[in-house]
Amino acid sequence: MMNEYGWNDPPLFSYQSNPPSNTKSSNKPALLNKRPAYPATEHHHVTSTTLSRDQPPPTGTAGVPVRESSSQVEATPTSEEAVRCLSQSEILSSLNELVDDYKECIEERLLKEIKKRLDMLDKQWSTLSQPVHKRLSSLVQALQDKDYKKAEDIHVGLMVDHVSEVKQWLIGIKKLVDIVKDRDKS
Repeated sequence: MMNEYGWNDPPLFSYQSNPPSNTKSSNKPALLNKRPAYPATEHHHVTSTTLSRDQPPPTGTAGVPVRESSSQVEATPTSEEAVRCLSQSEILSSLNELVDDYKECIEERLLKEIKKRLDMLDKQWSTLSQPVHKRLSSLVQALQDKDYKKAEDIHVGLMVDHVSEVKQWLIGIKKLVDIVKDRDKS
């Protein structure tokens, strides 16, 4: 899978309200002034007498542990990728069905605003990146499952990570999520 971010783009963050606790001790803060232990491997000391100007420098490992490359890390499927990606028509029809189901509860001005934002999404669909498509699909599936907390978390992730792509129409989906969540609670 090709990474769609440039070298200077900010990292993607996890926007969980309850971060996982440290397994060692959740009450103690991490000590940031301690150095990591030096790797316990055999080291060959090279002195200036063993090097000559005619020979190339010695090769081999320096005793530093090798980290996984970022391409190996990205190859493992995440929970976001495990969700079946819905098509444009499925996403828009699900959102429009929600608008129709709750239109009695929505004032006329807000209803027009939400429909206008959904039309913007429809027109801009071909310009959106694949991660935005996947997250929208996850958001719609969370709404269908009535998992409003997950839908809100996906919304926050979209706003923070892809603001330039979603800023014009995501507010309409946010208002729809809020309306559906409030009406289902009462």
